Amino acid sequence: MKKQLMILFLFISPLITIAQWQSEWVYYNSQGKLSYKSDPLGNKIPDFSMVGYKGGLIDLPKSSVQLV
Repeated sequence: MKKQLMILFLFISPLITIAQWQSEWVYYNSQGKLSYKSDPLGNKIPDFSMVGYKGGLIDLPKSSVQLV
């Protein structure tokens, strides 16, 4: 019984600690959007959300698959 409880504890304890972690560099502002904190030199984590095909606003075009 002790061994089973120890195994259960080992699997559950990481879930408890992960759920409480929050970054000090990226956070949600009052409008619910992500904000990025700057360091003393003005550096901050870049926002790459618009990177991708046509700025990420358009889905990738569909193409037919052909056997050659």
